[in-house]
Amino acid sequence: MADNMPSTYTTTTTTTTRTIFFDKTMLRRKEVILKMAEMLFCILGMICVASTYNPYSSPASFYYFCATTGLVVGLILFIIYVTHLRDKAAPTLRLNFVEMVYSGILCIFFIAGSIAAITRAQKYYGETGLMVAGVFGLILAALYAIETFIMYRAWRSGATMSAAQTTTVRQVA
Repeated sequence: MADNMPSTYTTTTTTTTRTIFFDKTMLRRKEVILKMAEMLFCILGMICVASTYNPYSSPASFYYFCATTGLVVGLILFIIYVTHLRDKAAPTLRLNFVEMVYSGILCIFFIAGSIAAITRAQKYYGETGLMVAGVFGLILAALYAIETFIMYRAWRSGATMSAAQTTTVRQVA
């Protein structure tokens, strides 16, 4: 009976860590770098709008709304990424689809807000900050368009950013 048993066998154990922890390696991923760039340009745009002659005009208010929304949602998603809360929420919330829609809408909003801001800045004297904010808004629109494309590909492929996986292979001779 011992002759029929193989002399070697392989045991594979895969463990997926699904706990909440801060992961510095996530700061190197393209999605997180994109979020940090979006938050930076949102802050710069908000500073430029606040420094204009009339920061309460309609184009300035709409741009400020877009930048504030981008900053708040971007900060929430950044925290979700680096603490691996995304791994826990991804199956139930379909975060790739939600982020794709969110970034697509903000892309369109930043295009509209930037055009309005640049148009207002050309029309009135002293609105240079609004002109610069409009340029930052166009940069943000490009960043959100890139994020929309990345999230579209992730949504179509069904990919999620998983936490660290460990694989143990043991061979007995």
